[in-house]
Amino acid sequence: MNYMNNNIKNYSLLLIKPDAVIRNLESDIVKILESNNFAVLERKEFLITEDDIVILYHESKAEKHFNLLVDYLNGEKVVALKLNKENCVDSLNSLVGVTDPRKANSGTIRNIFGIDILRNSVHSSNDNRVDLEIDLIFNK
Repeated sequence: MNYMNNNIKNYSLLLIKPDAVIRNLESDIVKILESNNFAVLERKEFLITEDDIVILYHESKAEKHFNLLVDYLNGEKVVALKLNKENCVDSLNSLVGVTDPRKANSGTIRNIFGIDILRNSVHSSNDNRVDLEIDLIFNK
């Protein structure tokens, strides 16, 4: 099945982080996704490794909070969802909201479920990294 249309990716990745997994928020998050016309194409539950974290959070490696992120995620259970929707990456990132839940727009996933900047419940891919991140998670 081809999910590409006019070079805009019609698929993306959402990673449900440990703080949301522990609070059993997966079904609530999926309901929000589905009510915003996202379709779940694939789902995978796994224990995230430090190698995964380095790839998924490549853009944060130089940040001072990166080691806290590694400590928080490493070896914990996460749920990955490969999603489908027209212009999926941008639509998903808008629905997810900014990294800090306190600054995220009302009604975004991070605003609703996020605890703090580290435990913000979800990770979503950027356009330039989505293929790499989906391959990392679903093809290992």
